[in-house]
Amino acid sequence: MLEVVEGKNSFGYIYEKIKRVLSIDSRDFYDKGFQFQHNNVYYRYTTTIENSEARQPVPANTVRGTTLHNFGKMWRDNDGKIRLTVLSQYDFRI
Repeated sequence: MLEVVEGKNSFGYIYEKIKRVLSIDSRDFYDKGFQFQHNNVYYRYTTTIENSEARQPVPANTVRGTTLHNFGKMWRDNDGKIRLTVLSQYDFRI
C-alpha cells in the first residue's frame, strides 16, 4: 500500500492465487486498486495491471486471469452486523 496522506494508505497492488481445481490449472490475479472510508462505509475498487507478468512472474502450472472490475462496499448495520456488497467481473481464461 502506498501512503498518500500521512498515516493513510489509499492505493496499492494486490496479488491473489486460486488453487488448482480438478483438471483446471490454478489461476492468479495481479491487480491495482484503491480503497477509502467515508461515513463509516469502506469502499474498494480493483482492476488488472496490464502486462503484469513483468512485475510479478506467473508461477508454473498457473494461468494469469484478468480482473475487469471489482467493486466492494462494507459497513456495519444498525444491528451491529457487518454487511458486504461486491460486484466483480473476471476472465478466468478457461
